[in-house]
Amino acid sequence: MNIEYANSIPMRVILAKLGYQPRQTIGKNQLYKSPLCAEQKIGLVVNTDTNTWNDPAAKSGGNALAFVCAYLRFTNENDTIADALRWLKNMVGYPVLQTPTGIPDYSTEDKALELRHSNYLANNVLIRYLEEDRCIPFEYARFILKEVTVYNTNTQKQFIALGVENEEGGFAIRNAYIKANIKQTATTFIRGQIPKPNGIHIFKDVYDYLSLIAHRSGEPLLSDAIILNSMHCMKESGAYIKNYGYRKAYTWLDNTDDGDRASRNYKAFINAEPDLKHIPMNAVYRDHKDVNAWLISLSS
Repeated sequence: MNIEYANSIPMRVILAKLGYQPRQTIGKNQLYKSPLCAEQKIGLVVNTDTNTWNDPAAKSGGNALAFVCAYLRFTNENDTIADALRWLKNMVGYPVLQTPTGIPDYSTEDKALELRHSNYLANNVLIRYLEEDRCIPFEYARFILKEVTVYNTNTQKQFIALGVENEEGGFAIRNAYIKANIKQTATTFIRGQIPKPNGIHIFKDVYDYLSLIAHRSGEPLLSDAIILNSMHCMKESGAYIKNYGYRKAYTWLDNTDDGDRASRNYKAFINAEPDLKHIPMNAVYRDHKDVNAWLISLSS
């Protein structure tokens, strides 16, 4: 385990391993009983955005590794950086991808949606939305997107949407008004043009993936690709990366705070794999929120 990964481990995970749960949450701050004081009063404050902590009573604070060093020192254990890394390896283990905190979860709303039909994409309204609003030509999208008919059991209304099938037989569905998942929420895995490639690309959603394909004038990727469909599928995506033999992992994630945190999580996970290098592609679309926004700007 390296220092970079150690500091990416969420403080809530480390504290949970010690048997502590937050007693109060105020905005981005979580309040815990302090494991660093004999009285164990509520005084340890964790900032979930920066993954840092502060304990005024113990007169200390810092990153995750600093916390482990302070905890080992309080329990009269050896407290060097090497000791803290060894403790984290034994208590937490090697990298597990975690969804950044604060990402909305719409799984409850998704349960009301039922798949009625799945067909080739032919509806003019959906095609016009795809081409005019998203700037993705139908000829590039028709091989991956389907036209799905969905029934909402809450409203008792039926609607159509663009759908991309995931690895569990469910669909991520999109149209001008909805972003949801039907059945099991899962990633979509797309094989590259060459067998056993040395690279894999990771995209937030199908629009970002198709935006890159559109920018390449329809030329498919040589390497494999993962479409997350939901940021909550980050943990699941690790199974496609780990021990497969890839040498490069390219992330095409948002230029937002959530995207930055997700990218850091991938970096820690990827760099822990032997001979695997993380290559964030954000510089390509640095002035835009995501890959699709970048494509739209190029098309205007």
